[in-house]
Amino acid sequence: MMLDSKQGRNLPTFLFNPPQVSLAPVINKLLLSEPVKTKLHDANNLLKAGLGLVLSPHRRHMEEVFQKLSPWVPSLYVHDKDIVCQGFIDHFEQRRQLDKSFHGLAGSAVKLSYRDMLYSFVRSKEKELPHLLPSATLWRNSSMDKDVNWLHRRFHAHELQQWWKADADLGLSPSSYSL
Repeated sequence: MMLDSKQGRNLPTFLFNPPQVSLAPVINKLLLSEPVKTKLHDANNLLKAGLGLVLSPHRRHMEEVFQKLSPWVPSLYVHDKDIVCQGFIDHFEQRRQLDKSFHGLAGSAVKLSYRDMLYSFVRSKEKELPHLLPSATLWRNSSMDKDVNWLHRRFHAHELQQWWKADADLGLSPSSYSL
C-alpha cells in the first residue's frame, strides 16, 4: 500500500478487491445465528486483547504503527460476496461492534492480529508489514450480474471487470472507519 509512515507522507490510495486473509469468511459460512457469530467474534477479539497483555512489547509496537498509519485513509473497493476481501469488511465491522460491546478493550484488540503476533517472533521489526489498517473508507459493492451463470457468479465477486460499470449500477455504499 502506498504509505511512507516514517516520513509522514500519505498518498491517496484506491484498492480494488484487496486481499485480506481472515477466518471471518469461514465463521460467516457456519450455520450459526447472528448473535452466536457476534459472540464468537467478540471472544476472538477478547483472546487477542489478552494475548496483547502477555505480549506487551508487540502490543506497544503495534500501537505505534497504528498511530503512524492513522492519518492515512485508503479507499477500499470490496464486494460483499468476495471471500478474498471479506476479511477487510469483517475487520472494520467487528471493530465497530467490539467498540459498542467492550469499549475499553476495543482499542487494544483491533490493533492486534494473530498473523502479526506470529511474525513478530519470526521476523525483525524493520521488515514488518502489518496487514491491519486503522482507518479506511470501504466502498461496498453489493450488485451481482443476473446474466452470469451460477458457477461463474461464485467467482464474479472478485473479478476486476465488475468495477467497469456506472456507479449507479454498482450499488456502492461507503462506510468510513477511523481509529
